[in-house]
Amino acid sequence: MPKGDAKWWRRLGRVERTFLVLLALYLLLYLTRVTPALVWLAGIATFLMGIAAAFQLGRRLMRRAIWRLRNRLIAAYLFIAVVPVVLLASLAGIAGWMVIGQMAVYLVNTELRHREMNLLRPAEALLRVPIQDTDAALTRFGMMSHEAFPNAELLITGDREIRYPAHSKVAHPPSGWGRAYGLIVKREGGQDRL
Repeated sequence: MPKGDAKWWRRLGRVERTFLVLLALYLLLYLTRVTPALVWLAGIATFLMGIAAAFQLGRRLMRRAIWRLRNRLIAAYLFIAVVPVVLLASLAGIAGWMVIGQMAVYLVNTELRHREMNLLRPAEALLRVPIQDTDAALTRFGMMSHEAFPNAELLITGDREIRYPAHSKVAHPPSGWGRAYGLIVKREGGQDRL
């Protein structure tokens, strides 16, 4: 054994030496394909000694790190400067994410209300003003609602039943609703429609 290897071996503690011997034994048994039970026992012993050796190595490194001024300054810098900056940045990110979520909900609600009003105004105009020319009124309704609701359907009842478009199959709302308006999701043909 060369002189440098002997010094290195002497510097190791009992736990580290036992771990290295068990590791060599395990590798030898594993490569020679001896009985699986013996390989398994050697593997378990190597694993346990490896944990003990890692624990001791960690303790040694911690002792060295604690007493070095440079390491103490680095630790102080981390806790005084880096950790607060990371915490503030993460809090700002979380707050920004929450505000953006709230703004998105507000914008979607506003757009839905706007679209609802775009559909309600022409429908109420058709309701209040007597229709002299049905075709012109329905064409005007189609032009007003086409951009926001390209597949809009209309059912007007009274003296006679008027449908827009003519092939529309929209049904009457339930009788208990009375005068109600708003957005409703209706399932038709396997699709949800407003």
